[in-house]
Amino acid sequence: MWQNDKHNGLNLTHVKTDLNKIEFRIFNGTISFPVWMQNIKFLGRLMMVSKRLSSIYQGKIANLDTMRL
Repeated sequence: MWQNDKHNGLNLTHVKTDLNKIEFRIFNGTISFPVWMQNIKFLGRLMMVSKRLSSIYQGKIANLDTMRL
């Protein structure tokens, strides 16, 4: 669940501002290397999908059928 402040899992306070960013505060505080790697892989994949969806939104790609998410 998210709310519009910085003390929740999804911080949207800077969306549509000068910074135009989203912060994820959902990751556990761990020193486990496998867990760190899973978190990094998740964020990397999220960034790839976001970039591709942005390209579709901007009209650079015609539709989802022309690309694999």
